[in-house]
Amino acid sequence: MKYAALLLIASALFVDQAVAIRGKPTAADTPSSGYFGADEDDVMNNIFGHYAVEVTNAAGQKTGQKVLYKDAAQKACAEILLVTKQVNEAKMESYMAEFFPRTWAKFDVNNQGEIDITEGHTFMRSLLGRLN
Repeated sequence: MKYAALLLIASALFVDQAVAIRGKPTAADTPSSGYFGADEDDVMNNIFGHYAVEVTNAAGQKTGQKVLYKDAAQKACAEILLVTKQVNEAKMESYMAEFFPRTWAKFDVNNQGEIDITEGHTFMRSLLGRLN
C-alpha cells in the first residue's frame, strides 16, 4: 500500500515536469487580479458593497436596504469590468460610454437615479452582454 502511494506521487511529479517541459500554459502565464480564488459573483459583491449606500427613512434611521446611485454604479461597473474581463482602460471607457446609459435606463425605469443593490448582479450581467 505504501509503495503504491509513493509510485502514484512519483508519477504525478513526472507528469507535472513533462507538462512544464512541453511548454503548456501554466498559472504564471494567466493574467490575474487582486481577487485570487474569487468568482465573478464574489468580485461583484465586494465591489458593489463598497459603492452601495444604505437607505434611511424620513426619521433618519437606517433601513437595512442598500442602493447604488447612478454615478457609484458606473464606477463599480467600470471596476468590475477591469477586474473580471481584464480589458485595458481605454476599451473599458469606450465600452462604458456606449453601453452603460442604455443599460441603466432599462433598470432605472422610474428615473430615480438609483437601483437596489439586489439588482446589481443582473444589471452587471446585462451590461456585460456579449463580454459574458
